[in-house]
Amino acid sequence: MSYTDVVSHWFDRHRGLAPSVMLLGMELGAIVIPSVAQRLIATLGWRLSYTVFGLAILFLPLPVVAAFLKERPRMWVSSQMGMQRPTPRRRAH
Repeated sequence: MSYTDVVSHWFDRHRGLAPSVMLLGMELGAIVIPSVAQRLIATLGWRLSYTVFGLAILFLPLPVVAAFLKERPRMWVSSQMGMQRPTPRRRAH
């Protein structure tokens, strides 16, 4: 599942703004990460820097994804607000 697909499911009102903010964050990361990598390689060496980046990529977003990424955002919001989850419709035979 792509990032933009997940973001567009979460935002109904601002479907254009939400992916653009997400992409802005990705682009800012593309600007910042090379200079951070250069400093880390200069101080720690390339092997340890590679390990640091790998662990950061694994553990920094993991709590956010685990907390907020659900199957459908409407189900998550409705359960948080004390509302019942929608029941699937039965087919008339």
